[in-house]
Amino acid sequence: MAVLPRGSVISARPALIRSLALACVILSVVCALCLGRYPLSPLRVMGVFGSLLHLSSANDPVAQVVVMQARLPRILAALLVGSALSCGGATYQAVFRNPLVSPDLLGVLSGAAFGAALSIVSGGSAVVVQMGAFGGGLLAVGTGLLISRTLPGGGILTLLLGGLIGNA
Repeated sequence: MAVLPRGSVISARPALIRSLALACVILSVVCALCLGRYPLSPLRVMGVFGSLLHLSSANDPVAQVVVMQARLPRILAALLVGSALSCGGATYQAVFRNPLVSPDLLGVLSGAAFGAALSIVSGGSAVVVQMGAFGGGLLAVGTGLLISRTLPGGGILTLLLGGLIGNA
């Protein structure tokens, strides 16, 4: 078996892919900050960040409100939610050793839908509905895990069957 040198093309490929992905994310963030109902030039957006860091004396209150109160919180929320969803999906794929796994295998979707529907029917606010969905998903997964732990064998198949029972 041949050993490739450290600086070979094969070992440099993941670093190149990571660098390109990071560049795409940064470019997407800059485009999202500039584009919208009130378009801003990249220089005005950089001026907003420069005035916040006291690097420039230019003060553009309209651009500052648009960037800091409307666009930046949404962009950061989208990045955080997307990374959380990708971590959850990778965890499911690792647990079941299947790249085509979906969240309904352990009953998360049905439990979350039930918790949200119960919160809506009982007249809860938006925060109560979100907490109900989260709690319902946790309860469904907990039910599946409890069923899996009580049955002898305790492998992936019993976890899957416990999840399907919790899903029902």
